[in-house]
Amino acid sequence: MQDNICVSIICNTYNHEKYIAHALESFLMQKTDFSFEILVHDDASTDSTPDIIKTYAEKYPDIIKPILQTENQFSKGINVTQVFQYSRAKGKYIAFCEGDDYWIDSNKLQFQVDWLEQHPQDIGCVHKYIVVDEDENIQNIKTFGYYEKEERYTLKDFEEKELPSQLASLVCRNIFRNQGESYPESFNAVDIQGDIKIYLYLLAHGSIYRLPQTYSAYRFVRKVGGNSWSSRNIGARKGYQNWMAYQELEKVFRKEYGIEVSLKKRRAAMAAEVVIDCLYHRKGASWSHAWEVITKQDDCLSMVAKIAINKINRKIKGKID
Repeated sequence: MQDNICVSIICNTYNHEKYIAHALESFLMQKTDFSFEILVHDDASTDSTPDIIKTYAEKYPDIIKPILQTENQFSKGINVTQVFQYSRAKGKYIAFCEGDDYWIDSNKLQFQVDWLEQHPQDIGCVHKYIVVDEDENIQNIKTFGYYEKEERYTLKDFEEKELPSQLASLVCRNIFRNQGESYPESFNAVDIQGDIKIYLYLLAHGSIYRLPQTYSAYRFVRKVGGNSWSSRNIGARKGYQNWMAYQELEKVFRKEYGIEVSLKKRRAAMAAEVVIDCLYHRKGASWSHAWEVITKQDDCLSMVAKIAINKINRKIKGKID
């Protein structure tokens, strides 16, 4: 049995039979001078994902520690990471990687832990990443708009809309169970992308440093109905929902930490998505939502214009190239 676990790797899976072995191998290849554990949670996959996980767990029983659900927890509104993963993470640090993503450098964990050991002011450490499709082809796309500067990232940077990096790049201090610092239950009630809440939570306790190296791969599958997070959300028009969620997140953060955080730019971007959604996808689009965000959100229309200009410029550049 492993003692003195330094890093707990949290890996959540659902119908990732094509990808999960690659993810697990990328964890197992890590070269470290410390012990780590791999906490896999399968949310009642209907494909062969559980069988693949079992095979690896039998081969590496001291490292891979699976939870194989027989009923899907996400569909019940349960935050899998909060309920099943944080509570069993023994590590001083936590690393994240979904079952369809993977790491591409065997020194990733060692480099990031070394950084955090030497820089106590940083709550976490991230790095650059590549984007691949279902066939491992590198995609030259910008998936979410992550922070590009190779420097220290603070709460003020979070207000500007960009996130520090994709979640598979994050290693952070394990404060999720510490008394007085644990992940707030009130965050779970806010219906918005999970890494947004995780990064905001961490930034309440310190800065995040962004390393210049590229150590992980994020899988972005364009095929609708696929089993990656991106494919399941293609065509999902969530601008209005996110616009409302950001307002709630501001209130929750203020109540939990007594710190004012302004997500105005993020809210304006989401409001613009609502309007653009109506312009491009009139069938099923909600004009009442569009009118609400136009009248209630400052800078909504200017953001719409900015997005439209960027689209035109990209098309012109594409023709020139």
